[in-house]
Amino acid sequence: MEAAKREALEEGGVRSDKWVELKILSYLPVTVISEKHRQYWSRETYVIPEYTFGFECKEGIKLSREHTEFVWHTYEDTYAKLNWDCIHDTDHCRDELIKICYGVWDHMKNKGNHGAENRELELVGFLPGKRESRRYIGEYTVTQNDVQSSGNFEDVVAYAGWTMDDHFPAGFNYKDWVSYYNISSCSVSMGLPLRCMISKNIENLVFAGRNISITHAALSSSRVWLLVPF
Repeated sequence: MEAAKREALEEGGVRSDKWVELKILSYLPVTVISEKHRQYWSRETYVIPEYTFGFECKEGIKLSREHTEFVWHTYEDTYAKLNWDCIHDTDHCRDELIKICYGVWDHMKNKGNHGAENRELELVGFLPGKRESRRYIGEYTVTQNDVQSSGNFEDVVAYAGWTMDDHFPAGFNYKDWVSYYNISSCSVSMGLPLRCMISKNIENLVFAGRNISITHAALSSSRVWLLVPF
């Protein structure tokens, strides 16, 4: 907690008397830290925990000079800066995916030693499988905290099984070390309540699948069933 207060003051000029440690916890690969700063760490350290905190902010946040390339945006501004909308730009997203597919195949076939000299690409699907689209609002909305606490509900009617993995909006075009992060601290067996499948305001409407009442972060877990080989 003290470290969070110190960093908030140094990086954002934030002073607050009300702080709370959130239950959200993720793990980051140590490769996000430069070798200079982890030269004395154990070679067996592969991930580091990332804790989150909330605080009451009564004053404007002022970023330090170290973060001159960062700016604050409203939700509307942030949404406008997204490249594509997976609902309204479906055709454009499909075209980009097809270009990526054939580009990767061209590299495998013609620009490297990948053992593909005598192989051919027989079929490419032209209907993209969407990871996420519209979701309904139910009597209860499942959150990341529910995932990490195994979804212990009294009205469990189904189970999901996967760790939480979230992808950056840029996807294939993301330039950093990896295009997604994985939260391995969550349970791989999570209960889903009936309430998240019953509409909050439309009578006699029940839904199931990726359109249930669930947050973006929690959906990254519930969308997948854990398959156990025998």
